[in-house]
Amino acid sequence: TVKVEIPIASARINLAKALSQEIVLTGEFQLTRRYWGHLSDNHLTFHGPRANRQFCFLVKGDLRDEGSQTRLNGKMHLKTGDFYQLCGSVVTIFVLLLFMFRWNGMIFLPFFVGFIYGMVQWHFQWYAEEITQLLTDLMTGEWGS
Repeated sequence: TVKVEIPIASARINLAKALSQEIVLTGEFQLTRRYWGHLSDNHLTFHGPRANRQFCFLVKGDLRDEGSQTRLNGKMHLKTGDFYQLCGSVVTIFVLLLFMFRWNGMIFLPFFVGFIYGMVQWHFQWYAEEITQLLTDLMTGEWGS
């Protein structure tokens, strides 16, 4: 949920203007990340980051008018292709452990699955914060000023 202290009309104008082109973020020790999306009435669809070997997320949400404030209620999901890639990694680890150690190697499976789960959660949290801040800046018109 993103909440800003501006009317919904201004937030819509700022979002439409910002989403008319691809948004590129860079950092000194970070990969270049690209975001894109569109606004249809009060419904936002936002994708990103598109970066080398990074998961890509999909944010879908609705803008709501709360007097002089605007609230964006949305949900962030891992894009379908990346979800299948993640599942494929778990299956690959399972098969490798099965062939290398037979059924005895299955003892290690919970550790590998836990490691992958932890990495995905860390990744998800990192980008959730970045995407939330980016959407706040886009709605207030502070991005790209």
